[in-house]
Amino acid sequence: MKINSLKEMHDLGVSFWRVCVLHTAVRLQVFTHLGTHSLTAGELAERMKTEPRATGLLLNAITALGLLSKSGDAYSNTPFSRQHLDEHSPNFMGNIIYHYLHMYAHWGKLDEAIRTGKSIVRREDRDEEAVKQFLLGMHNLAIRGAEVLASRLDLGAHRQMLDLGGGPGTYSLYFCRHNPRLTSLIFDLPDTEPVAKEKIASFQLAERVRFQPGNFHEDPLPEGPFDLVFMSHILHGSSDSECAELMRRVFPVVSPGGEVIIQEFVLNEDKTEPTFAAMFALNMLIHTPGGRSYSFGEMSSWLLDAGFENPTPYHCDLPNDASLIRATKSLA
Repeated sequence: MKINSLKEMHDLGVSFWRVCVLHTAVRLQVFTHLGTHSLTAGELAERMKTEPRATGLLLNAITALGLLSKSGDAYSNTPFSRQHLDEHSPNFMGNIIYHYLHMYAHWGKLDEAIRTGKSIVRREDRDEEAVKQFLLGMHNLAIRGAEVLASRLDLGAHRQMLDLGGGPGTYSLYFCRHNPRLTSLIFDLPDTEPVAKEKIASFQLAERVRFQPGNFHEDPLPEGPFDLVFMSHILHGSSDSECAELMRRVFPVVSPGGEVIIQEFVLNEDKTEPTFAAMFALNMLIHTPGGRSYSFGEMSSWLLDAGFENPTPYHCDLPNDASLIRATKSLA
């Protein structure tokens, strides 16, 4: 959205109202309480232990967003909200909304981050529930992208994959399910392991997808060798120098002829587009000591300096507006 008029500026200025309505609806489990029912504000307030008049105002606002239907005095889920915002649905996507909710208060301190140049959030301050919501939210976001990449990337020649910073293992699971001869090792922080193992078990892939705890900046990387190293949305959490060093550390664990695939929100070379990637850079300022969004040129330089060849952008209309960069290791 580009701002070219007073109306557009006003609409942007109050856009947080819509955000707060969605966050509140998910936090109060409005969509889950409704389920398949049609309820009045009073009936829903009784279930949610909220005040009836205020509940009615919230429900009208949710309806204005198109996430509820209203007939007379009764409200019901739309097909979309029933599928994606009801916690009983197998396609529930509310975990990422919970994660955004945790981030919301931090964004209110953006001016502080700009003044100091420092993150206002420390990883050690996150409680167990926040970590779980983050991981489940990342799984929510990754599912559609993993489905797209599993069907479009030709990974049939690969046998051993390292899913570096793989979180709940979404990409490992979809790639291995689509490529029966592929195995994968997820390497991520110890507090990620319970959620990853839960997802691995749900896919019945425990024999082919494993988890090894570790910090990819501080601990020795798994030795492999791996003919595929996949790095999905891990570079933006690190500084330029950390990313360059990580590529140097990854190079030895890739087998000759193998490849690395990076998935990121890639900026253009003047770092002003796409809009989401430019905004995401500020998100990393708030939440990490040195992270930001990077351009293809920056990531290519790290890969080439580490010894990889032919860094190439790969676009396949991913649902989260991300892009891929693929690079290979020489057979020699």
